[in-house]
Amino acid sequence: MKLSTFLSIVGVVAILFGIGFVAAPADVLAQYGITADRSVVFMSRLFGGALINLGLLLWFARNIVDPLGR
Repeated sequence: MKLSTFLSIVGVVAILFGIGFVAAPADVLAQYGITADRSVVFMSRLFGGALINLGLLLWFARNIVDPLGR
């Protein structure tokens, strides 16, 4: 698998999980058996924002040609 394909896949998965954590954190956390109170919901939304940020960074890094930049 080429690195650009790998970065695309990981970027999309991170963005999708990030949107899930931001939009519906209680439902996403329930899949992992975590009960969501107010502080857990707040932290999961912050985590979702970080995942979206990381996913966008990986998505845009897939087109970098310079190996040092990757």
